[in-house]
Amino acid sequence: MKPLSLYIHIPFCKRKCSYCDFVSVAKPFSFQETYIDALINEMRLQAAISASHKIDTIYIGGGTPSFLEESLIEKLLSALSDNFCTDFVREYTFECNPESLSPQKLEILKKHGVNRLSFGLQTTDSSELELLRRSHDFETFIGSFKLGRDHGFKNISVDLMFALPSQTMSSLSKSLEDIISISPEHISCYSLIIEEGTLMNKWVNEGKVTPVDDDTYVEMYRYIVSHLENHGYHQYEISNFCKDGYESLHNSAYWLRQNYLGLGVAAHSMIDNKRFSNTDNITNYINCLDGGNLSVEEGSLELLSSNDIINETIFLGLRMNRGIKLKELPLEALDKVDGLVKNKLVEIEEDRIRLTQKGREISNTIFVELMTD
Repeated sequence: MKPLSLYIHIPFCKRKCSYCDFVSVAKPFSFQETYIDALINEMRLQAAISASHKIDTIYIGGGTPSFLEESLIEKLLSALSDNFCTDFVREYTFECNPESLSPQKLEILKKHGVNRLSFGLQTTDSSELELLRRSHDFETFIGSFKLGRDHGFKNISVDLMFALPSQTMSSLSKSLEDIISISPEHISCYSLIIEEGTLMNKWVNEGKVTPVDDDTYVEMYRYIVSHLENHGYHQYEISNFCKDGYESLHNSAYWLRQNYLGLGVAAHSMIDNKRFSNTDNITNYINCLDGGNLSVEEGSLELLSSNDIINETIFLGLRMNRGIKLKELPLEALDKVDGLVKNKLVEIEEDRIRLTQKGREISNTIFVELMTD
């Protein structure tokens, strides 16, 4: 059977972060329970997919899954194992925010086979946390991280953001040192992207904050890569670093274009080169599932063409340090490879092409150059 990665979207947060453009809202317990009931209905309707696929990874993200109360986490995870065969799951990730974790929640996660935690830290600097409108401080994070270790979690990932307005090399270095000192197995480092419709975008337009310039971004990125490498975290993807053997299996499934099924509002799926997505309206999502229907967005069902597959292979596969096979490039792209090699943006090793560190810094430009029309 083909491997299948399962993603479940929990759209609830204590409050909206200033940079976030995901579907996430602050809602009371009664609304959350109604949503979880709809999500369980979707599981029942989609359970047949797992009959022809082997579920390899599960990722519960958001939003803030750990914001759910204990009873709803129990209800959600019980329904997952009732509707899908989880016997062969290698990686089972649950996203957490430091301020919303408890011993009781961790016990529920362990009971249901969750074996990986992903913490949204972003920075250890208090003024930067305030700018991002995060609901925790570094001390709260340390307490939650230790709680995870005390409950036997041996695979923990931590998110770090860089290229923040007002962030300095000194504060970035301090955040990195703080994270390295507690020795998580995996670190994701994402540059701030100021998205339309976010509070951060509003502040930029009003002149209240100033985005970092390209030179500062490159300087910070190079420093992160070098510093993490020196402390035993190898880069395996543009934004992801880990100790040996702790690459994210779930995210790697996306980059390798393996099948994935997304459940929940605004979740996306790709099964055997058919792509589709759920509505991004929470009320519509709930109403559809209450009526016994899937909430697939009208017009979102798409059978990928051969060009689509080639282009996705390029811009997803080249994100990974391992790169892709040369034969996966279209003929017109092969004509451009010599120039990219000459400019030290890509390198060829045996039958594979991969980005150099210089290439990763301008990866989107290279993807566009290599993709086919």
